[in-house]
Amino acid sequence: MYFCCSIMTLVGRWLLSAIFLICGVFKIVNFEAISKDMAAHGLTYTPALLVIAIIIEMIGAFSLIFGWKARWASFVLFLYLIPVTYVYHNFWSVGDALEQQTQFINFFRNAAIMGGLLLMIGNGPGGCSVDSRGCRRKSHNNLPE
Repeated sequence: MYFCCSIMTLVGRWLLSAIFLICGVFKIVNFEAISKDMAAHGLTYTPALLVIAIIIEMIGAFSLIFGWKARWASFVLFLYLIPVTYVYHNFWSVGDALEQQTQFINFFRNAAIMGGLLLMIGNGPGGCSVDSRGCRRKSHNNLPE
């Protein structure tokens, strides 16, 4: 049973990291366009902020993938998503009904991702991780065999 839980946690980490990895790569490939979009949302110093966003997303994604310092990475990603969600998915200030619905969904998608990050912070990266040095049972884990 423990091995099954470790594998599920591993796959969960990979699925959680996918959005950050894909978005980080997208930001690198489309640096100028994303920088202009950030400016259109009222942000200043967009090249510097974009580099910071890329670093957070890429390091956070790889940390989750490998399970290395996953709790810290999840905490940083959680904090990162707060202003990102507020600035980019402010459905309450959109006039168009279709755009409001899209931003409402995106807002709560980010909230769901934040929930997954909180689970990672609370439960850790699981047995199949660098932090636990591979797939093995830790004595403090009370999961049944």
